[in-house]
Amino acid sequence: MDDFCPATELAHLREDYLAIERLLARDPELLDRKAPHVSGWSAAQHLAHLALANELVVRNLRSLLKGEGPLVLEEGEPPLGGVVVLSRGPDGGWMLGRRGADLEAA
Repeated sequence: MDDFCPATELAHLREDYLAIERLLARDPELLDRKAPHVSGWSAAQHLAHLALANELVVRNLRSLLKGEGPLVLEEGEPPLGGVVVLSRGPDGGWMLGRRGADLEAA
């Protein structure tokens, strides 16, 4: 994670959100369709999951920044599974290279 740059990642996140806005502007019927070769979920279901997950992440970030909450520990080591995922990069290696336009094409 030595090459992690918050400003760069935030710029990528903004690109992704712009791609999501373009997706939301499409025909709602298209968003409700499933593409079984990609996922059992529709694009709308993925977007709902993303919104919920992001809400939880932001809530956890606020707790961490305040220094209080269930995720804040005074002592201890990070769980090995988390270290492995983080060592693979900002997206855990699952979506390497997938940004903005790539998300729309998926």
